[in-house]
Amino acid sequence: MTDRNDQHRINELEVKIDELEIKAAFQEQLVADLNEELIQHGGRLAALEKQLQRVVDVVKSQAQDSTESPEDERPPHY
Repeated sequence: MTDRNDQHRINELEVKIDELEIKAAFQEQLVADLNEELIQHGGRLAALEKQLQRVVDVVKSQAQDSTESPEDERPPHY
């Protein structure tokens, strides 16, 4: 009877080990997928930061090129 119980227990443990191996494989794939997505988002963020910096540079350049301040402008009725 002990041999039968031992074999049953071994079979249960083998099933549990197989299930854990399957879960680990899915988790490894999920981590790889999430890592790839994070890399892509990082690239997009870097591109947006460069684009924003160009916009800031243009705005600063235009502000420096402007010689008249709003106080010096004549109202439209003059």
